[in-house]
Amino acid sequence: MQRMRAGAVRALGSLAGRSTAQSMQTKTISSTSLRQRYFSSFSSPMSRLSTFGAVNSMAPRGLMAVPTLWTSPMPMAGTKLGLVAWEQTRGMRHRQKKNKLNRPYDRRMAMLRNMATDLIMYERIKTTVARAKALRRVADRMVTLAKQGTLMARRQLGGFLRTGESISKLFLDLVPRYAQRHGGYTRIVRCIAPRKGDNADMAWIEYIDREGELRPCKPAATRLPYSKMIKVAETANDQHLVDYYKKLQEQVDLEGKKIVVKDLRLIKERRKQRAEEKKNQVEAVPSQG
Repeated sequence: MQRMRAGAVRALGSLAGRSTAQSMQTKTISSTSLRQRYFSSFSSPMSRLSTFGAVNSMAPRGLMAVPTLWTSPMPMAGTKLGLVAWEQTRGMRHRQKKNKLNRPYDRRMAMLRNMATDLIMYERIKTTVARAKALRRVADRMVTLAKQGTLMARRQLGGFLRTGESISKLFLDLVPRYAQRHGGYTRIVRCIAPRKGDNADMAWIEYIDREGELRPCKPAATRLPYSKMIKVAETANDQHLVDYYKKLQEQVDLEGKKIVVKDLRLIKERRKQRAEEKKNQVEAVPSQG
């Protein structure tokens, strides 16, 4: 502890340009008081800000750079990094599942906007695997938003995409192509050879259901919202409900809409009626003998 104080005193004395005796009398007291004030100020956020401001105003230039004064690295005095921001950088990244791609928010969004615009225009681009995975979420959301076909959706796309040609192509070409699909508009195909220089894993990302795609896509999944109802009705031996749900299923298949109806209460009521009818039939049969 004495060596630490002596080293701090020598650093402070050299910065201030005073003699060693004067720094022993003045700087030791100031450094000790600053340490006590700093480490006793963790009770409330407002006291952190006020104490750190007092430290910046009272301490000479270069005090924060002395490594023996603090248990963890502190920001330099006079910089824009405040104490609250410094403590936030020390925290753990809870519930942060996205890949930041080694970029801050503004640069990451600028890169994704450029890549999304190029992907819509050329329908296939080559990039790293990490960027392709981040771009796939954005590209699918662009098509889903364009499917709304409203003026608000066009304005939102105009605020994200770079060019008007990409917006027009999105509405005129991609939306009619994926009218029967409810997601999964893009595909990622990994490249065999990595990138020269940094050995990064590369991949192709492209829109599916088009000419010249790297791999033929699977047909769109047929949604059968009434298939479960039909099976339950067949188990209950209720032909009326079977015909009813099959008719609804044909309407859904023709219109291509996603309708899910769970009318289990009606099936239970029909089961009770059938059970009562069978019971009445058994009672109506005359007993032999």
